[in-house]
Amino acid sequence: MKVFSACLKITKRRATSIIIYLVLFLALSVLLTSISYNNETEQFNETNAKISIINRDTDSLLINGLIDYIKDHSEYIALNDNKQVLQDALFYHSVDYILFIPDGFTDSFHNNGDIKLQKTIVPDSAKGYYADNMINQYLSTAKLYYDTSLNMDEQTIIKNINNDLSYETQVTKKIFGDSAPIDQNFLVYYRMMGYILVVLIILGTSTIMLVFNRPDLRMRNICSPMKLRSINFQLSLSTGTLAFIFYLFLVIFGFAFYGSKLAGADIRIILLLMLNMFVYTIVSLSIGFICGIFIKGANTQNAAANFISLFLSFLGGVLVPLEFIGSNVVAAAHFIPTYWYVSALNKIGSLTNFTWQSLSPAFIDMLIQLGFAAAIFSVALVVSRSRRQSNLSFYGNKTEIA
Repeated sequence: MKVFSACLKITKRRATSIIIYLVLFLALSVLLTSISYNNETEQFNETNAKISIINRDTDSLLINGLIDYIKDHSEYIALNDNKQVLQDALFYHSVDYILFIPDGFTDSFHNNGDIKLQKTIVPDSAKGYYADNMINQYLSTAKLYYDTSLNMDEQTIIKNINNDLSYETQVTKKIFGDSAPIDQNFLVYYRMMGYILVVLIILGTSTIMLVFNRPDLRMRNICSPMKLRSINFQLSLSTGTLAFIFYLFLVIFGFAFYGSKLAGADIRIILLLMLNMFVYTIVSLSIGFICGIFIKGANTQNAAANFISLFLSFLGGVLVPLEFIGSNVVAAAHFIPTYWYVSALNKIGSLTNFTWQSLSPAFIDMLIQLGFAAAIFSVALVVSRSRRQSNLSFYGNKTEIA
């Protein structure tokens, strides 16, 4: 196992740079995980939109009751009725919602007129929809009272409206099954492995292949009594071992950092996540193998590792969740293995039972990943043989000892 031993020595010589990359990427994964789910809470909290009210009608019990209700259920921002002031407030997100009460609204409301409330909101704001729902709830309740309570004075009606809308519903969270849902931070960590594994394995694999692709060393190996098949087997064994070490270390780090959040989680889901990550490690190894054929120097090595990993991560849903990606991009992402890794990850994370019907979609995604790995390995072998039989095999490779 002389070749295998030589590969270990090469890896040991570059261990410092690989460890630096590993630490940086792990820090990045932890940072992105905390950013993604730092607002997660264990209980329901009412959303407080920032609302400003511009009353252009005369004061009335109805309007005052509506304003008081809005102030109690939102963050009220007082603004002057000035176009420039209102536009600036929306532009700088000082408010989410501006409610305009036009002149004559109260009379129109009582007489089923056409004068309606007006609004200006931040485009596509969820808080704007929440404010709409809150205002419509108050007005629909008021309309019901005014139309049916003919013998009740208006002050009593407003009081009853406030009493009706003050009721709250107690929400209780229940888990159906023997296990708790998998922690979302843990899922985000595994999703980030779609980026980290690729870049680490490309760096580790190409580091070894850079040395063995040196023209003088290749010619010496060809002339040596060791069969080329044995050399290639030991090279594959060394790169595979390195990839498995990366995989094992990342799995252990995940348990060490997020293990406290996995209490009650089903061990079968965790094992499926590990299996999916192992399959993607094989895919990453195939990508690293084909990259090692073309990489000729340390600068090219770093550029290729970062470009390929970022390309696969952005397109495949690692750095940007798939639900935020356009349909055309998602359709193109079906042609890269990272998409299927993230797809399997999402399906495993949402499992509630373990029948074949529920498990088969995730297994199919894993099989597709293995298909990508087999295809990439096949292309790499064809390219390697073609280059070995041509003059390209003896072009210069630049290494740290060249």
